[in-house]
Amino acid sequence: MPRPRLVVLASHPIQYFAPLFRELAQRTSLELLVVFESDMGLVDYHDAQFGKSFRWDIPLTQGYEHVFIGRYDSRTAHGRPSPAGLVRLARLVKNADAVLLMTFLTRASLLALLTARVSGTRVLYRTESTRLLARTRREEAARVLVLRSLLSQVDVALYVGAKNREYLSHYGVSDARLVFSPYAVDNEFFLGLAEKLLPRKPELREQFGLEPELPVFLFCGKLIDKKQPLLLLEAFSRVRRELPCQLLYAGDGELRAAIEARVAADEIPNVRVTGFLNQTELPAAYAASDVLVLPSKGFETWGLVVNEAMCFGLPAIVSDRVGSGYDLIEEGVTGRVIGWDDRERLCDTLRELGSDAVKCRSWGTRARTRVMNYSPRAAADGIEAALA
Repeated sequence: MPRPRLVVLASHPIQYFAPLFRELAQRTSLELLVVFESDMGLVDYHDAQFGKSFRWDIPLTQGYEHVFIGRYDSRTAHGRPSPAGLVRLARLVKNADAVLLMTFLTRASLLALLTARVSGTRVLYRTESTRLLARTRREEAARVLVLRSLLSQVDVALYVGAKNREYLSHYGVSDARLVFSPYAVDNEFFLGLAEKLLPRKPELREQFGLEPELPVFLFCGKLIDKKQPLLLLEAFSRVRRELPCQLLYAGDGELRAAIEARVAADEIPNVRVTGFLNQTELPAAYAASDVLVLPSKGFETWGLVVNEAMCFGLPAIVSDRVGSGYDLIEEGVTGRVIGWDDRERLCDTLRELGSDAVKCRSWGTRARTRVMNYSPRAAADGIEAALA
């Protein structure tokens, strides 16, 4: 009996999806082809929020069959399919047994959905969308009209976590059409690096300009307003007056200058900013740290840095606008979820973990155990179940 042919449509090669595609390619239960709308991510591109041009330094397309139906345009900083590419996509979907849409409301995804409905190809859908972002009544009414109509054409929706499931249910996807496919990073990659790097913690701290013995809070990501790096600096400054500790910013962005200016003006000790760290450089920051802090006020549909940090045995403090907090954070066990504007609770939690190394390590050990259930293998199991 021939294996079902699965076509996956994704916007472009993304570092978090490559491990999942490689895992699917190894499954004997299906034939996989990944179609990318563009090659963004494989070429140098300018990220306005990081404030620099770069390309990822890990392989994004190795280990699975793939095609591109468009290219990245550096002039517009966007990637889009070509007309010939869209024709090719329609042909591939028509000849497939199922199509998995990992992008929605684009020309390519709408064409794939229409082609699948006409040709009898089954439609699977997987994204990380949530309803954490507040919308006006008019915006929500428009989304209900559009999304309920489109999602009614999906045979199986794969949810990555609790808030994503709520989103899909809200827009009309019944429980019978829902299958769990957790959001994940390459756990084996990060666990392997953790084993190598954690014994070198004092050395790594020295490389980042940190003290070897004081606890380290880590902010990892773009230094932009929605992630509230300045709020974290304010909380750290208050806690630092009574508790010796350190703050490491692993990232870059428009607020870097403001952070460095505040540190200098207020003479806040033990704060370091690394600048942008690529995928092979970032693990050293996790290994040098004790606690991850992600205090976003803008919605984070998931926040995969939480997964990465937990692979290194770090507990996480996240705001209630971070999607992964509702799955990976067990209160007082693997971390804490705090209100996005609750400065006092943020300070209290920094004090709690910064002053108790035993508790910090205990939460971190449990965090590592918990994140093992959120792996590329588990995500592929969900897709395989949806195909069945």
